[in-house]
Amino acid sequence: MPKKPSGEIGITKISATPDGQIAEVISIELPDDKEGLEKYFADRFVCQFNQDDPDNPITITRQNDTTDLDFNISGSPAKYLELAEIAPYSEDVGKSALEGQWINVYDFSKWIWKRLIEKKQERYGDVCKDTVLLVYVARWEFYITQSILHCLIWTLQNKGCRFHEVFLLQCAGEDSNLLWKLHPNDHPADHPRKFKENRYLNGRPGTNGITTPSSEN
Repeated sequence: MPKKPSGEIGITKISATPDGQIAEVISIELPDDKEGLEKYFADRFVCQFNQDDPDNPITITRQNDTTDLDFNISGSPAKYLELAEIAPYSEDVGKSALEGQWINVYDFSKWIWKRLIEKKQERYGDVCKDTVLLVYVARWEFYITQSILHCLIWTLQNKGCRFHEVFLLQCAGEDSNLLWKLHPNDHPADHPRKFKENRYLNGRPGTNGITTPSSEN
């Protein structure tokens, strides 16, 4: 199976002891093959989706090979689940994140829109209307902030989206999933230009008790 870069996700657990507070890193190692990684995050997505909407659960019925839409699903008006990893390794924003430097909100959100969502729309065309797109974070260095969510929601509201639904999944520990619905979403969102100068740092889990991401400036 095709190989792809793999990282780790995790959280920092702070425990109170007689000697003070202790920061413990709870790290999750991830599969290093593409299909294994996608299955891992697809399963977590389905689990969280069904917890959030127990009256309308979805089920993965088949994992397809890497030349096709990733999964067939049932229990939804959509027929397929397609995944896209947030991993801008070759971009300046990604290199900055991997080096522990400041991450520019506008640049990161633009990359997710242009290189993942828009690119997938162009590839699958009319099939998008039958597809749920899941973009997911597989490295703690690429954890996203609420400002990035604002940028993406505004962009999908104003640029249009052909997918049946679009979600963003960010995981930490084994049972810690943050799932956001990007489309359809009629919640008021700020224009991406508002965040042109915003940036933030992702501190490694366990570093001085910091769990990513830190405050923006």
